[in-house]
Amino acid sequence: MIAIVETLSAEPTADQLDHLLKPLVAFNSRHTATIAAWPHLGIVLRQPETAEIVGGLYAFDELNWLFVKYLVVPEALRGKGLGVN
Repeated sequence: MIAIVETLSAEPTADQLDHLLKPLVAFNSRHTATIAAWPHLGIVLRQPETAEIVGGLYAFDELNWLFVKYLVVPEALRGKGLGVN
């Protein structure tokens, strides 16, 4: 087999990521606990009057751990205890 190497200038597209992760998830699921297929989590914070996205969270589940990739909290909402029960 001859491999063609392509360097991506940005994050992979959904299709590229699907092709990349499919064999990895298949291998890992044989050797670890059950893993949900493509477990991603996205939450957006919207400005109530305009519905403009002003923050949010993007995370993914891997081996039953949640990894936060991006977390954006508007400065005006920081330190207000909103994330505390």
